[in-house]
Amino acid sequence: MRWCLPALVVGAVLRVMLWIDLPFALLHDDTPDYLSTTNGLLHHGELSVHEKKTFLYPLFLTAHTLLPIPALRTLPLTQHALGLAVVLLVGGLVQAWCRKWRWWIVPITLLTAANPYLLWYEHTLMAESLFVFATVVLAAAGTFYAMRRSGGAFALLCGALVLEAGARPEGKLLFGFALLLLVSLHWRERRLLGRRLMIFSVVALATHLVTRTEQAGLLLYTSLARLTPERLTSAPGFEPYIAPVRAGLQHRWEARRSFPGAEDRRDVARVVKTYLKETGRGGSSEKFCQRLAMETCARSFVEMPRWFLQKLQATASLAPGGRFNRDWMVGAQKDAWTSDFAKLQKLAPRLAGRPFATESDVEAFLEENYPSVRWFNRWHTRWTDAAAAIRFPVRDAPHVVPGRRLQGVPVYFALAAAGAFALMLRRGTLQPFHIAWGLAFAALFVVIFLTANIRPRFRIAYEPFWLLYLAAGLDALFSRARASSADRSDPPANR
Repeated sequence: MRWCLPALVVGAVLRVMLWIDLPFALLHDDTPDYLSTTNGLLHHGELSVHEKKTFLYPLFLTAHTLLPIPALRTLPLTQHALGLAVVLLVGGLVQAWCRKWRWWIVPITLLTAANPYLLWYEHTLMAESLFVFATVVLAAAGTFYAMRRSGGAFALLCGALVLEAGARPEGKLLFGFALLLLVSLHWRERRLLGRRLMIFSVVALATHLVTRTEQAGLLLYTSLARLTPERLTSAPGFEPYIAPVRAGLQHRWEARRSFPGAEDRRDVARVVKTYLKETGRGGSSEKFCQRLAMETCARSFVEMPRWFLQKLQATASLAPGGRFNRDWMVGAQKDAWTSDFAKLQKLAPRLAGRPFATESDVEAFLEENYPSVRWFNRWHTRWTDAAAAIRFPVRDAPHVVPGRRLQGVPVYFALAAAGAFALMLRRGTLQPFHIAWGLAFAALFVVIFLTANIRPRFRIAYEPFWLLYLAAGLDALFSRARASSADRSDPPANR
């Protein structure tokens, strides 16, 4: 904590400045879905979660609406506190992962504390800030378990896994990390491994049952619909149904490198429902989309790496967090409030501390309480420009994605990957952890880019780890150079 103190002070000052300028949190276009739980509990006496969301953030929002203070005032404070906790946890990871950790802990924690993307989500009603916190907690719990291997450390690891899966749907994919870590640490201790695998299986099953969502298959298939084979073995007769959608996606791709979006997802969902109804197949459309996606992946396996790279090029240089400008303060928020106004109108007294009789009242509230934060917007621009300043070249640059170009991936992506690989090769107590975490984290990154649309916010959980792995890679390089220099200076008789 002593070494993290400068970052904690800087982080606290930035967050207080932001809260003074913006005492109310922002709504996002996904916020009404999260508030479905709050609305159901307060006005219908039922506890349920929206089909696209996991349980943790809806319950988090609901707890704040039960306080006597408007939730839009209390939520930023809680989320900023979690952001400062992330800074402290990152400091602990620097100390555990880097041999020369005193070189790195102050700059890495300072940059984490000042990251404008993390600050933006901490002030926005979205699960991203909670997901970042849960991911860093899981990395710390896995590190601690690899060092101690005790029953208490195992319980902490299981709790972190539940927290991660509850924060966002893709979080439960990191159960694969924990499984690989357990096997690699205890493969020689069969009785201990058997007991812990049994507990782990119960936790994994229970977590899966309470975090099931209804869009994973649809999201993945929509992303790949352009590559749908002309003849499908998993869905005979589906080809003429999807042909117009596939042709439209292909035409847009050839014309301007356009990726599928929300409207395309709705088109695919409509086609799937029509096919299942007219053919009398019934069953779950989600499972049907999963089968379509799996067959499309398998039949287009050679194309997958290129498709992944192209989606990465479309979004890697973009900021995963927004700005506090008028477009967000009034325009986007008004859309969020009015997208499900009947529901949010009932929650307005608990959220904003006042009722909204009409949509005009919402606009007046936004105009009164949400000014642009110029210092933050300038810092955001400089940070984004610096992060994307050095990029790999790309041949596809002339093709325009709606409103943007395919650009070279920033070099820091590759440098962070090299740092992760260096830790996987470093012998020691933490090598099993780094192998398990590195492989699972890389696989999650690929799944996110293949499944989700090209909004850069889906990679927000990786923000603290770019810096961590950059530091770890440089630490490994300097340590290796120092060891080589010592070997050369040591007489052969002493080696």
